[in-house]
Amino acid sequence: MLDFIARGFLAVAQRLRGRLAEAERGFASSIAGWQTASQPTVTAWGCHDLSQVQRAQGFLDAAVKTCQQALEITTPAGQPAPPTAGPAHVELAEVAYQRNDLDTAFRHVTEGIELCRRLIYVPPLAAGLTTLAWIRQAKGDPLGALDAIGQAARVAPGPDPSLFNPVPAQRARLRLAQGEVAAAARWAEDRGLSAGDEAAYPHEPEYLVLARVLLAQDRPAQALTLLERMLAAAAAQARAGSVIEIGALRALALAACGDQDAAVDALARALALGCPQG
Repeated sequence: MLDFIARGFLAVAQRLRGRLAEAERGFASSIAGWQTASQPTVTAWGCHDLSQVQRAQGFLDAAVKTCQQALEITTPAGQPAPPTAGPAHVELAEVAYQRNDLDTAFRHVTEGIELCRRLIYVPPLAAGLTTLAWIRQAKGDPLGALDAIGQAARVAPGPDPSLFNPVPAQRARLRLAQGEVAAAARWAEDRGLSAGDEAAYPHEPEYLVLARVLLAQDRPAQALTLLERMLAAAAAQARAGSVIEIGALRALALAACGDQDAAVDALARALALGCPQG
């Protein structure tokens, strides 16, 4: 079993370095080992990690399949779902949200949050509450969105890298989406974020918020400089999920800089990459 554990930790390390293809292979190998060893709980946690990596690669269909595998492992037919099924529901909610299937997303996130509240490990609960916040925002419930992200902040208040604790960056992004530009800018300043920084992958969510802040402050040239570097890094590692989001923001920055043709081209590239997976 030590071999399966080592493979899992190595996959985590690869993920932190942005090497998602290697991380995917590592998690898949670890999961296969735990299944062979008849360890359903650890297998389910491995599926959770694998689905996150697949989603980051833009492989939403694969992420859904992995989550369904986790549910089959944790919840035999005719039995109530245990807490260990919660993270899979949270991941399914995130995929459905990205596909704008808000009703499905809400159904999964509601069940996922309820189950994750019974877990000692809090990141899946924090992620579920964050997804709930964005679902409520999309449904036109800004106060409900703030309540959900506030709950998430109380669950996961620490300053961990955004890859493992998305709450601080997502809270700032939500406030920005609700028109609180100054508050989001203060958050970025407090975090010491600058457009000239090298945005390491674990902190990519924070720098995506910074890019949005710069756009909201009518500083598109600075945003574009940051986004160009982030896009090059993401493309070099085939991180399609990042490439899509960065590409969309880059289109906005180019448009704000007055380069409409380049903006349309950037947006078309992002759409072409995103459409096949919904």
